[in-house]
Amino acid sequence: LSAPGKKNWIETNVAPGRSAAGDEVSVCRLTLRHEDGDDRWGWGVQFHVRTHDGAVLPDSFTCLGAG
Repeated sequence: LSAPGKKNWIETNVAPGRSAAGDEVSVCRLTLRHEDGDDRWGWGVQFHVRTHDGAVLPDSFTCLGAG
């Protein structure tokens, strides 16, 4: 990703939400982006952080990606 002339970046987003159990959480998304001519992609993860204690909920991880 660090080769000269390539366009690469990290996107992050945090939004309020609720876990499957109904707890207030921060819904966190992290995506690695790459663009080099026709070669474009973004792969990442989404997960929840419980609001009241800051715990990351291991069962909330979801893979995100698109070519």
